[in-house]
Order: sequence, then structure tokens, then C-alpha cells
Amino acid sequence: MANIFINKSIQFLLFHTLMKLTDEDFEWFKKKLRTVTFNEKMAIPPEQLKEAHCYDTAACLIQSYGEKEALMVTSQVLYEADLKETAVELMEETDSLMSKIFRNKSIQFLLFRTLMKLTDEHFEWFKKKLRTVTFNEKMAIPPEQLKEAHCYDTAAFIIQSYGEKKALMVTSQVLYGLKGSAVRLMEQTDSNLFTDVNRRQQFILFRALINLSDGDLKRFKDKLMTFRGKTAIPPEQLKEADCYDTAACLIQSYGKGDVLMVTIQVLYEVNLKGAAERLMKHIDSYEKRRKFILFRTLINLSDEDLKRFKDKLVTMTFRGKVAIPHKQLKEAHCYDTITCLIQSYGEENALMVTIQVLYEANMKYTAEKLMEETDSGLSKLILDKSFCFLLFRTLIKLSDEDLKRFKDKLVTVTFRGKAAISPEQLEEAHCYDTAACLIQSYGEKEALMVTIQVLYEANLKETTVRLMEETEYMYTGFLRIQFLLFRTLINLSDGDLKRFKDKLMTVTFNEKMAIPPEQLQNANCYDTAACLIQSYGDEEALMVTSQVLYEANLKDTAEKLLKQSDSCLSLKGNCKKIY
Repeated sequence: MANIFINKSIQFLLFHTLMKLTDEDFEWFKKKLRTVTFNEKMAIPPEQLKEAHCYDTAACLIQSYGEKEALMVTSQVLYEADLKETAVELMEETDSLMSKIFRNKSIQFLLFRTLMKLTDEHFEWFKKKLRTVTFNEKMAIPPEQLKEAHCYDTAAFIIQSYGEKKALMVTSQVLYGLKGSAVRLMEQTDSNLFTDVNRRQQFILFRALINLSDGDLKRFKDKLMTFRGKTAIPPEQLKEADCYDTAACLIQSYGKGDVLMVTIQVLYEVNLKGAAERLMKHIDSYEKRRKFILFRTLINLSDEDLKRFKDKLVTMTFRGKVAIPHKQLKEAHCYDTITCLIQSYGEENALMVTIQVLYEANMKYTAEKLMEETDSGLSKLILDKSFCFLLFRTLIKLSDEDLKRFKDKLVTVTFRGKAAISPEQLEEAHCYDTAACLIQSYGEKEALMVTIQVLYEANLKETTVRLMEETEYMYTGFLRIQFLLFRTLINLSDGDLKRFKDKLMTVTFNEKMAIPPEQLQNANCYDTAACLIQSYGDEEALMVTSQVLYEANLKDTAEKLLKQSDSCLSLKGNCKKIY
């Protein structure tokens, strides 16, 4: 049907529903329709409906109330005409089209449908409760508005009083005495309906709390009053608070950044692990910040593994900083441990510190899982520190033996005339400090090329190739040209690299002298690329390299370099002149 009736799908649903009524029920429906008002709109005049058949009646409904509201009006009238089975059937059919039909009105439809499914007794109980409760210090809806209100008007009043997004939580809270209905409404509500982050977080918290039993909610609030970290929420704020007010209070106290982690931590501490894990899954869909990823990693550790992690953390230093004092971590739960890590090292570095400590505490699987998760959002998560993270990740994946070979080679090589990093700096350095030392010595972008060169010279070619592939997109401007030259040279065999350098020492370009042999004789690929740019400038260096490769009978490599150069420079015409 949805494929056939695209623009007319609502009118068809109404028409189809009315056509299935008996003649007697159809006349009863029209009679009822002439007597009821919706949102203070006048009822449809009797003369319009008296002789109307099903098609005209459906058209008249849409003309009077608009497409989106006509479905709810029809369901309400069917209900009041004691045709409840037909009303429910219409709502169920509407469900399959709701995402297309009800865009701005989807929340109103959810509320309306929920109320329509209540028994008369439960609906009257709901309205009575709604008149007596306040939310966020707003006055309750006046009794005179609700006394004679049917489901459609009640849903409209709730939205008018609290706004669309809050209306869902208010309705669920009032339905709490009818817990099955409240839970169903929460399950049917997609958190993506809430575009505002604060509202979405409040809804996710509220949904987690309303699913708790009364006993579990009390235990949660009791623990929350004594929660360590920030000042605990005062008992008088929480003692009589319902789920809605508790969620609002949490956000007010801890802010949107930490509130979800605090809630999960408290749920864990009162042994409501299932609720905590469900809440984490809901967060996963949009909450991917560094702090949460660290928190989730630690909270998934066993008590024994968490103790090992903290014991190792207090013994290690990073970049010469004093280790975190033992007394800060001894009684710290996961949330406080993460807060302490970020406070000590900053958000960007805390991820790498955590991975390093997990490795040293023999929790390699957890460390690798954290790295993989970080990889998927690297550009968002690490931003300015992406170079440091890439170096760190590359080194931490090396075996102990390969890491030692890398460091031994690093202390023996010089780059662009700079002294090699001293052995005492690297002797006891773990991967994090080694990466930090490289960046401190060479700068972020050049440190990557230095690392690639050292990996290559330490015969770790597979790691070399992988790091080059991962980092190509990170270079811009003249450094991109230097990286292209460097990558081209490092992919040559030792014999081909020697032929290239021998040829480079004998040719002149634009009357410039050839590069002196003493500069190139013992130069590695990194220094050779740097020397080319220093001698010819960035654009000419690409053309000179292509020309020399061509003259050294490395034509395929020359053409590959030219193709790669097209992305940053228009070189094809210029290079043909050189050939």
C-alpha cells in the first residue's frame, strides 16, 4: 500500500477503515463525529456529513483537521463510538507508516496511542494523577482542562504544557503506577527524536531509571547521595524525587559530559549491572568521547584486573611526570580513576597512558580492544595529537625484541644533521615516552618519517609499509611533497636507491650544481628527500626526482610518483619539458 498510495496514504487508511464498517456503525461514527471537538476546533457541521459516503467523509476529516491529525481524530471518534477494535486496528496500521506520515507530530501520536490503549478506568486514573503532580516546579495542568478531555485532547494538553520532548517523560512518569504502559512507551520512543544533547541525555537517563523496580530505584538514590568525586547530591533533593526529577537533578549536578558515566558507576555499585550495561549500549550510539571510552574500558574490568591496573599506574611515570599518588587511587572507582588520569595527563594523552598501563599489567587484549575502538574515531578523538597516537600505536604493537631493535637503531642514526637521541633517554623508555621523545626531537610530522626510516633500517618492513599507508593523508603543503619523495625512495631496493643517488650526483638542473657526493653518500631516504627539497625547492624537487628515476631506468617508479604528485601539483606539462 505504501508504494501505491504515497501522497494519499493517510486518506486511503481512513477510507479503508470506514469502508470496513457496517452501515449502522458508519452512521454511528458520523453522528459521533458531528458532536465532538478537538483542540477547541468546532465539530464538522452536520450538513457536510449527513449524506457523505466513506470517501467524502475521509476527505472531509482531512480538510477539517489536516492529514496528520485526522488519523488521531478518527481513532478517537471510533473509540468513543464503541468501535474500539477498529480504532486499535487503525493505529496498528498507522505504525508501519509513522516515520513517513508523522514527522513533527510523531511524539503526539505516541502519546495519543498510549492513552488510547488504556482502559477507561486507567485513563481516568491517569488524568487524576496528571492534575496533582508538578514537574521541574511547573504547575500541574488545571483540573478543568482535563475533566472531560478525551485521549487526543489530553495528549495535546500535555505537549502544550511541557513541550514535545518533555511531554514523553512526563507521561511515562505519570504512567509509572501502570508500569507496563510506561515501559512500552519508553521502548517505542527513539532517543534520536531528541536533537538537543541535554534533552537526549535526560531521556536516556529517565528511561534507565523508570525501568528499575521501586526497591532498586531507592537503592540507586541512596548510593547517589553518598557518591564520591564531586559533592554528593543533597538527600533532600532526592528523597521524594521521581525518575524524571532524579534525571534532571543528575544533569544539573554533573553536567552533560559526566552525568551518564556517574549514573553507570552508581548502578554498578548497587549491583544493577544489567541496567548499567543496557545504559552503556544506548550511549554507544552517539557518545564516543575519549573520557567515556576510557571509563567503559575500566568498568568492564574485573575487580582484580582493576586493582592490577591501578597498582601499575601508581608506579609508572610518563614524560618525566611524577606518578599519580597511591592515596588518590586506592579507593577510587572507575569514574574517579578516569577523572584522575585526565587531570594528570590531559584528555589526549590519557588514552595512550591507559593503553600503556594495560599492556604493562598484562592485559594486552583489553589494550588492543581500546586501540581498535580509538582507531575508528581517530580523527575526532585525538585531533592535534593524532601523530603522537599513530607513533605510539605502531610501537606498542611491536614485540619486546622488535621494540629494542627499533630503539637501538634510533640512537645510532642522525637526521638532517641533528644529533641522535641519546641512549639514556631511551634505555628505560616505554612506548609512550619513546613516541613523545621522537616528537620532541623532530616535530610531529617529521617524527613520522623518522620513525618509518628507523623501522626500515631495523628490517621491520611490514610495519614500515603499514605506517606509511596510514599517514599519507596527514601531510599537506611542502611536507606532503617531502613525504611523497621519502616514500618513493624508501620503496626502492638498496641497489636501486644506490643507482638513484649515483645518478643524482652527476646531473645538473636549470644550471644548478649537482648535489655534492659527501651530502648523499651515506644519506638515508629521509635525508635524501630533505636534501632534494633544500637544493631545488618543493615543486622542482618532485620533477628532479622523477627525471633522475627515469634516467636511472626506474621508469615505472617515476611515472607512479608523477601520478601521485597530481593530487597536490599540476606537474604533467612541466615534467614533459624536462624529459
